[in-house]
Amino acid sequence: MDYNSILRTIASSLASNGHTHLRIVEQNLVGHLAASGVEKPRGEGDYTRPRLKDYRCSVFPFLSYIFALAGWALYNVWIFLLYYVPALGNKTRARRLAGNIRYNFIVVTTAVVMFIVMTVLTLSYFISDVVLFSRPAYSNAHGTLVIEQPFHRNYHMFLFNTALYWNSTGIEISPGDRIHITGSGSFFSDISEQSRAALVNEKSDSLGFVTANDVKTDRFSPSKAMKEARVLPDTTFGALLYRIVPDIIDENDSTAIRKLELSTGRPAVITADRAGVLQFCVNDIYFHDRNIESLIHDAQGRGKLVKKLKVESGNIDDSLRIKMEANRRLWFDDNNGEILLNITVDYNLDRRRDVGSLDKFYAKVFRPVNNIVNPPVREMSIFSNPGSWIFISIFMIAGLIDFTIGYRNRRRHTR
Repeated sequence: MDYNSILRTIASSLASNGHTHLRIVEQNLVGHLAASGVEKPRGEGDYTRPRLKDYRCSVFPFLSYIFALAGWALYNVWIFLLYYVPALGNKTRARRLAGNIRYNFIVVTTAVVMFIVMTVLTLSYFISDVVLFSRPAYSNAHGTLVIEQPFHRNYHMFLFNTALYWNSTGIEISPGDRIHITGSGSFFSDISEQSRAALVNEKSDSLGFVTANDVKTDRFSPSKAMKEARVLPDTTFGALLYRIVPDIIDENDSTAIRKLELSTGRPAVITADRAGVLQFCVNDIYFHDRNIESLIHDAQGRGKLVKKLKVESGNIDDSLRIKMEANRRLWFDDNNGEILLNITVDYNLDRRRDVGSLDKFYAKVFRPVNNIVNPPVREMSIFSNPGSWIFISIFMIAGLIDFTIGYRNRRRHTR
């Protein structure tokens, strides 16, 4: 009823009776819901636990029952959180709360508002940080190419010289960061032997080329002191090593050094246990203070050390000691080659203070989906994993059996 209808009703009543009495009662849905209600009796429409026999004629009876059971469980969890938790376990108070119209109106309104807000925020995040995500690639001060990707994942390309002792990538790592590494390339471990072989046009029998995925072992048999003088004594010569170190480095600390387990089929996957900068080198001899004396008095490797350091006369021990302290990285200088590493870092957002709470939430939610369509390494796709195909096959066979049972039940029911 509009105002014109009310005025016409008043005018008609005055013209016919000389007086009028009009009462207007207006009640909308919002006002009705906001009003304080009374306890509602429990009706017959309660969501009871589903039974398997109720779905035996469905297209997929077992799957339908599982979904119905999951819906029933979610419904009961929802009722428990909304009514029993505020009532602190009192069933009588919980029933009164469930019959309160004003409380139900607040719950429904809050849910609708939250749904709208989350939908808008999700679409905004997806459009701005995924669909329209565009940040130019750049290289850091250490020459590492950095390509930023959505969900706080960075892809890096780093080419390091095997003749250098600990090549720094400049990549800042925090505890919990997940690192995926693949590599290619090789190096020759004795450039003087390589030069000699080239002069006489013959193949060298020395340690030779070591590839990123394979450590060559041949007639080279280092002494015990030489083995202990390696950067990582328990690992063979030529193996790729990495470490995550802080700004202040203790060269005598070997606890942070690990072997990089690369293979041609799968990447190396590392979960960082400390904060620092990611560095790489090959496993070769480095003259630490702790191994200089043992190398000087090493009967088996002393001759090679004298030749390499070109000690010809005088006090050989003192000369060796002086030259080793002045040329600690001498054994690395003859490593001729380069290795290209592809490094993908999924940053642990719990340790990132520069990332907002909402950004962290969406990144954690969408990362598993992103890993399916865009895995860190192509070989890590679920479709390239034999175990995934086994799971898919089992799921399809179970679905076919479920469909067959439902089809037979429907035919038997229609007879």
